Amino acid sequence: MARYDILGKNAEKKEGQKMDIRESTVRTAEAIRLWTAIWEESVRASHHFLGEEEIIGLRGYAAQALQDIPHLAAAYTKEGDTAGYIGIAGERIELLFIKPAYFRQRVGTALVEYARETFAVKEVCVNEQNPQAAAFYRAMGFHVYKRTDTDELGLPYPLLYMSCRGDEEN
Repeated sequence: MARYDILGKNAEKKEGQKMDIRESTVRTAEAIRLWTAIWEESVRASHHFLGEEEIIGLRGYAAQALQDIPHLAAAYTKEGDTAGYIGIAGERIELLFIKPAYFRQRVGTALVEYARETFAVKEVCVNEQNPQAAAFYRAMGFHVYKRTDTDELGLPYPLLYMSCRGDEEN
């Protein structure tokens, strides 16, 4: 179990609260439902380019991705609340979803740091229409090396492929 400092609800505090990050080795139906609910809450708060029908249509895909991802680690508050999670395949972050109540409290930063330290991640793919995510990863040292006009399902949502390997797009 990794332990990371994050900022609490009071951003002026010098020391953050401790957050435990643990990899999930068992994916129960209950856990998949919880993580899918976090996915949906996060998507509704951050993916403003998606309509209601798209979110509902992607829900099953998200649940399947949570079941299939090789490594899934969740961040837990000291009270035991799941603040968010990260999914990793190889050296790539495939999923990073944070409960909106924990946005801008360094939960995402702690999860990315955990993924870098534990799995040596070097790549991520984000929706171009989610500029907050792209800015977050840029602040974490990633840069765009490729752009597509559609997402990986062929839907009209451009993707930015980002890396921290030094292979910047020309």
